[in-house]
Amino acid sequence: MRAFHAGARPVTTAPKASSPAEQTLTLLRQGASFDEIAQKRDRQKSTIVCTVAHLIETGQVKLKPEWISPGAQEYIETACAKVGAERLADIKAAVPPFVSYDDVRLVVAKVRAQRRVEKTA
Repeated sequence: MRAFHAGARPVTTAPKASSPAEQTLTLLRQGASFDEIAQKRDRQKSTIVCTVAHLIETGQVKLKPEWISPGAQEYIETACAKVGAERLADIKAAVPPFVSYDDVRLVVAKVRAQRRVEKTA
């Protein structure tokens, strides 16, 4: 009480808002689809895919087969071996038309993560 009368007030800290990546990661772990996450976060699906690709590349989440078109991963990995994993447009040009940019973005993130791990091993 003396401290209060002397002018001291309770310190309240606002809860730290989670980052967009943390929000996306939480929703992924709850089993939400990319479309559901986009709707809940009021974002475009492509934004969610970019966020998930970053999470994959940084090793925070593993690529799940259901996130990409069936058969796309093999084409994308082969293209990465031929043209490199730096430019998505070059990889997209080297794969069949059914492979989407989202597929490319996600698989390339996995390839980059693997290469990073191989370099440190």
